Amino acid sequence: MKKKLLISTFFFFVILFRSQVGVLKNYGEENLDKDSVAILVKDDSDKFSSEKRIKELTIIAKPKKHLSKKENPAYRILQGIWENKERNRLENQDFYEYKKYSLVTTGLNNLDSILMKKILEQDYAEIKKILTQGENREISEIPIFRKEMTDDVYGSNFYKKERVDREGERKLGISDGGFGIDMLSDSFMCVDVYNDDLRILDKSFVSPLSTGGYSVYDYVLRDSVMVGDKTEYKVYFFPKTSEDILFQGFFTVVDRVFALSYIRMNTTKHTNLNLVRRLSIEKEFAKFGDNLYLPKKETIEGDFTFLGKKSNKMGLSIKKDIYYYNYVLNKSRESSFYDDEKRQTYKGEYNKSERYWDGITVQNNIHSEDISVLSKLKSQKKIKALSSIFYVFSTGYLDVARGLQAGPVWKYLSDNDIEGFKVRLAFRTFFTKNDKLRTYFYGAYGTEDRKFKYGVCLKYLVSSVPRLVLEGSRVHDYFQLGSQLYDDQDLIPRNSNAFLRRGNNYFLTDMSRNSLSADLGIKNNFHVIVSNVYREMKSADPSVFSVNYTLGNLSEKSSIKDFSASISVIYTPKRRAYGYGVEQKIGKRLFTTLKLKYIQGFRGFLESDFSYSKLLLSVQKPFFLSKYGVLKTNFMAGKIFGTLPILLLSPIPTDQSYSLEYYSFSLLNYYNYVTDSYLTGYMEHHFNGFILNKIPLVRDLGLRSLIFYRYAIGSVSDDNIRMNRSTVQYVAPEKLYYEYGFGIENIGYRNIRPIRVDFSWRGSADNYYGIPPANFAIRFGFSVDF
Repeated sequence: MKKKLLISTFFFFVILFRSQVGVLKNYGEENLDKDSVAILVKDDSDKFSSEKRIKELTIIAKPKKHLSKKENPAYRILQGIWENKERNRLENQDFYEYKKYSLVTTGLNNLDSILMKKILEQDYAEIKKILTQGENREISEIPIFRKEMTDDVYGSNFYKKERVDREGERKLGISDGGFGIDMLSDSFMCVDVYNDDLRILDKSFVSPLSTGGYSVYDYVLRDSVMVGDKTEYKVYFFPKTSEDILFQGFFTVVDRVFALSYIRMNTTKHTNLNLVRRLSIEKEFAKFGDNLYLPKKETIEGDFTFLGKKSNKMGLSIKKDIYYYNYVLNKSRESSFYDDEKRQTYKGEYNKSERYWDGITVQNNIHSEDISVLSKLKSQKKIKALSSIFYVFSTGYLDVARGLQAGPVWKYLSDNDIEGFKVRLAFRTFFTKNDKLRTYFYGAYGTEDRKFKYGVCLKYLVSSVPRLVLEGSRVHDYFQLGSQLYDDQDLIPRNSNAFLRRGNNYFLTDMSRNSLSADLGIKNNFHVIVSNVYREMKSADPSVFSVNYTLGNLSEKSSIKDFSASISVIYTPKRRAYGYGVEQKIGKRLFTTLKLKYIQGFRGFLESDFSYSKLLLSVQKPFFLSKYGVLKTNFMAGKIFGTLPILLLSPIPTDQSYSLEYYSFSLLNYYNYVTDSYLTGYMEHHFNGFILNKIPLVRDLGLRSLIFYRYAIGSVSDDNIRMNRSTVQYVAPEKLYYEYGFGIENIGYRNIRPIRVDFSWRGSADNYYGIPPANFAIRFGFSVDF
């Protein structure tokens, strides 16, 4: 208490002495809590200085209690904003156009002078002079990457379409791959603060302007000023619960039209976010015409750190400045114009002259002193080494030679009952993120079976517009076919690599697979894939897992030859894909995925044993539910037409490890359920702290809760049962099988909280053959998330 009193007294005298901004004596002063919240505006002109200069200091206190709507005059301002928000949006115009300049800067921050001198070595003095503009003071932050982009934006509310054409792009600094800058800055898209929810870093932040904002924020109307002939009100807002995923800050709103002229907000040290020390958003609007206020500048900044949220810990800062200018409203265009969006097809397509970029920076009054610094840092070996460490952690790949990487490193070791301890060494060719040709290959060896396995895959980008990728692969390895329903034909087999496992994992299939496919991107998020696959399959160990079958009166067979062709349609609306190489990167954003796949087997072709048809459907969709969190859903359905042995049927996916495997069941063993028609559903709701943040003491732990429910129902035909001679007795979940439970996630230390623990129960306890008797299970997951 004494410490808080001393701090408050100190800031009080600072305000009086500096005569910057006084505490306003208006409504609500008697309701202020003892814990004042200082909102600082810092001078960013010396952003790399260790001595941040305070340009403005305002102490605004959070209300002592949450006022009713009638008591709080800020509520009338909010009502005006809600009633006029659609009219005040740029997107409300029938037609609109503007230019956009985006600047992404990345730097390492909170570096002490000793460490800085070790990293920069002989360049320290010169870099310090540039960043401090010749002043004699220390620096605590160094830039490592800078990316500039200019875009022409064309939109139409009439057609509900928007087109963005990239005009120019420039990158400078250390390779951005290791720091995941593209992925993170993609999450920092233009933020429409008029939306009820702001989706950033795959989290749903309730906007302070949300129609439901009054239930989670405290608002304080502090001042009104005349700007020209308009009255503007300043409203401060605070999270009612400090740990919730919310912002703290203020906005100014123009009277009568209730349009925003400015907003600034940031998370606090209590906000329940991982790897994030601080996230801030600042947006400025300019008057256009009589009563329309359009975005002028937007700044989104994230301060990321592994070491905790204290301000003196080293971290990585990513700042995105967006400038909007040259607005043109209500210039009508044909609907087809908005569909003809340009795509990058080759390196250097968006290169512009230095004169071009100088004109952009001068026009927008942008400081560019870090350009000369970045030119020097490109050759710094220690900075490159630090980038390489980040790269391994974020991608799993390690540079071993020019154009060659090893990885993913965490898939190198595994264990199962057939192969024993298994070592897999995998590599890929990699020159740049936008290679047109990429090759993957691996070799594996098991200490128990003493057999060598291998795989090789080749991908080539034939055309960029339309996007066409050809792929061919050859794999000979052991597969766990009881772990997935929708076969994406990954090169490296899934789900047979758990060290901590339960039961016996000898249900492995020895498979030789050759495949060819063509992926045609008709549009950015609409793909059609045609493929051919030839497989030879048998049990990895017939003594413990027989896959035998018979056709009519013929003798039993223990192996399968199968040739099939398939066509898949994949639709991913609102997905953010970037890059123009053979493999595109996906931004850190949840999106809907719809997959429809038809497979046709051809008997006799290449001595194939069976003729059949398969129809598969997968729908994956997230639901952002504002302050209540995110609901993630996945539904899969399939139907097989034909009589087939066990290796070509559809077992309900199972996970026989103590780790979490998404879209599988934790209380089943492999091949407990075998189907030829099925429907499965997986639902997980992540509360993101909504519940646990409300419980005293527990909220200090930073934990988050989740609930889940998954089910399966299906059948298997009598013909398929009669064919079966394997060691598996066919049973299908003709009655609904389901599992449910809850979990605790965000377990860890300081700012790194990757651990999740699930508690699962089985809802249907039918005593089917082979189903484990246990109706309860505990599973552990590991996932790095914000």
